[in-house]
Amino acid sequence: MEFQDRTVLITGSATGIGRSLALACAQAGADLALLDIDEENGLATAEQVRAAGRRAEFYPADVSQRESLEQAIDAAWSAQGPIALACANAGVGTTAPLVEMDPLDIEWVTRVNLFGVLDTVRAYVRHARAAKSGGHLMLTGSENSVALPHALRRLGLGIYGITKHGVLHMADVLRYELAPDGIGVSVLMPGPVKTEIGQSHRKRPAHLGGPTGPPPIDPSMFDTSMPMPSGIDADAAARIAIEGLRADRFMIPTHSHLVEYAQARLDELVEATRATRFEPGT
Repeated sequence: MEFQDRTVLITGSATGIGRSLALACAQAGADLALLDIDEENGLATAEQVRAAGRRAEFYPADVSQRESLEQAIDAAWSAQGPIALACANAGVGTTAPLVEMDPLDIEWVTRVNLFGVLDTVRAYVRHARAAKSGGHLMLTGSENSVALPHALRRLGLGIYGITKHGVLHMADVLRYELAPDGIGVSVLMPGPVKTEIGQSHRKRPAHLGGPTGPPPIDPSMFDTSMPMPSGIDADAAARIAIEGLRADRFMIPTHSHLVEYAQARLDELVEATRATRFEPGT
């Protein structure tokens, strides 16, 4: 896709990858519609985009609440549409063993990382179909979309990984369902990126428990038997995303080690298939 004089909408644009995406899109010639629950930092991102010479408008939105999200996207489309690209990027995280996790934590992460992405897609597609404008979606997944990272297997990222697996499958379904509308789909799959997602608990909405302390992390839970892939900064992840979008790629990984994760899962499936006795007619 091209960015010059197009409008890009980004959820989770106040910090991290979302903020870096906004600035990278501006540098590529796009105007921005910025959505986030963090109004202070969202407005700061808008100012940075304007300083780069592009239009930017900020729309407060809580992606965990469908009505709030839809109102923001409606307002952005009315003021700045048609929107060429919507990045469903907002995400949160916490850690705890899956069977022991507080149900409210599960609801918070799932509501933002999975259903918030789907609600963003549905609101965007409604407008794109009405305008017959086509467009593109980029959903932010993770290395966890492919498999559980080796070093993090005991760290308590179960619900986070479940949502990110779901995002990849969602994107896979959407690229076929939305092709007749001229709407393309990509999924950004970051490996380790230096962002503020570990501080997402500070902006946790009241209806999902309100702000809390940081999630507990036990360093002994890291698996040090295998090397930990190097982290990159959010600006580097954004540059990779822009390159992938320009090339119309479906999958946009930020790290090459995702191939190793996928290969390990494939090898396990191949071994299991060879060991299974399939009976004719069953």
